[in-house]
Amino acid sequence: MSEESLAGTAPGTPATAESDNLYAAISLAAGLTGLFWVAIIFNSLANKRPGGRLQALAGGVLGYFELGVLLLWMLYHFVVFAR
Repeated sequence: MSEESLAGTAPGTPATAESDNLYAAISLAAGLTGLFWVAIIFNSLANKRPGGRLQALAGGVLGYFELGVLLLWMLYHFVVFAR
């Protein structure tokens, strides 16, 4: 068997690296489920590997957004209940 048939592509067509980045998929899944720290960590790991750039970007954006919302919520409760 050739490498091309093992990759699941037709002979002569290049395999794409878009689906090869597991870290990007983990970053996106963590961002969608609210695990912002996992999303941020795996976003930085995914950016060092080829493929999955949009998945990693989406996971990182969601992770940083969730972190920002958490910090704003904590600040609000600190200010309101500190009286």
